[in-house]
Amino acid sequence: MHATVRYLAIVSRQPEPLADFYVRYMGLRELTRSASGEITLTDDLYNLSILPYREGGDEPGLHHPGIAVDDLDELKDRVQRYAPDLTLEPEPGGPHYGDYRLRDPNGYVVSVSGSSFGLPAPAPGRPAIRHVALCQPNGDAVADFYEQVLGLEKRNPARWGWNFRALGDGYTAFTILASADEMRAKGREVGVDHFKPGLNHFGIETVSPVEDRLVSLPEGARIAKRPDRDEYYRVWDIDGNHFDLRGGTAWREEAGDPRTINAVWDEQAAAATLGRAR
Repeated sequence: MHATVRYLAIVSRQPEPLADFYVRYMGLRELTRSASGEITLTDDLYNLSILPYREGGDEPGLHHPGIAVDDLDELKDRVQRYAPDLTLEPEPGGPHYGDYRLRDPNGYVVSVSGSSFGLPAPAPGRPAIRHVALCQPNGDAVADFYEQVLGLEKRNPARWGWNFRALGDGYTAFTILASADEMRAKGREVGVDHFKPGLNHFGIETVSPVEDRLVSLPEGARIAKRPDRDEYYRVWDIDGNHFDLRGGTAWREEAGDPRTINAVWDEQAAAATLGRAR
């Protein structure tokens, strides 16, 4: 079963302004919207679905990731083999939701789609979402779940620590970070990457200079420079959701063999150069 991370869900009290933020300032484009208020954006790799908050429903904020698989029957077999106590709960499908949702070992939701969440084959340029980070306890069990049940690949397990596990799919660097309680138990500071449990943040890789995307951000958004690395900022959107904005190619390399994606970008750059020459 081939699996890729292709979806992120955000619940918002103001879907229209939030969608406008990601289109205007982060370079995404609108894919589709529903009569009931869901708005789906894309970077040609991800489906970023902004779901309207409804009284008594899911709380506002970054909510959950989604995995696209090419064989739902094999997924069902994997659930029976590795997580027989789990239930595949039906979702509405279409571009805004998966076909099913299930819950990881800590009870956090992940959606699964057999039709790539309404997206075509991945063809990421830049900017593109290239990183997803969860903040959860029991990191080894969560990593096993994403590998065994959902088909992601573990990356460099020899480099893992108590506070970090890495998986990938060739496109996305998928990270599991320690929970706030685990950080405190080790006597470590609880920083921004550990404040919010579940889906904690994601990362957008952009064209240099990164600062060009940070000019004149709207009221309510804010940024913080990562002092340890160049071209690396933390950004909070107008709802207060945290994501990383980064130049370079580090996430591609962490996600797996970058040659396939590099080839895509090389082809895009060559085509753009040829077009200018004409």
